[in-house]
Amino acid sequence: MAEEAGSPPARYEWSLACPPDDVNTALDFLRTIWVSDTSVSAIDRAALETAVVEMTGNVIEHAAAGAAEAECRIVVEIDPAVIRIEVRDDGASIDLDLDGSAMPDDTAESGRGIPMIRALVDEFSYAREGDVNHWHLARSRTAAV
Repeated sequence: MAEEAGSPPARYEWSLACPPDDVNTALDFLRTIWVSDTSVSAIDRAALETAVVEMTGNVIEHAAAGAAEAECRIVVEIDPAVIRIEVRDDGASIDLDLDGSAMPDDTAESGRGIPMIRALVDEFSYAREGDVNHWHLARSRTAAV
């Protein structure tokens, strides 16, 4: 459902428990949003699906590493101009440089996630607040084709 200018953004929330949930759970969550809000263009859907799958994959692989279980909460807000996604997890603190992350060479087996996310969204940030990792992604909407 398209939001009219001046109205509050549509808000969707989902929690994952890792294990047993994985990146497919996050992808399924986004796809349920696209069914209910058909105003999101195919280009934006594909970019955000890729970014969220990469993000939740990083959370599961790095932040939740060594934990018996980690919780990851995804909040999606859709307004007429921008789609914002917050990913919060209770995993370990991450030490990384979002601005300095560059795409690795073709033979590297890892390291593409953060640069790929940066290429797909307009805003990307990370902060540790207390015992929680906060990831913020935002993408300006493109016209539906």
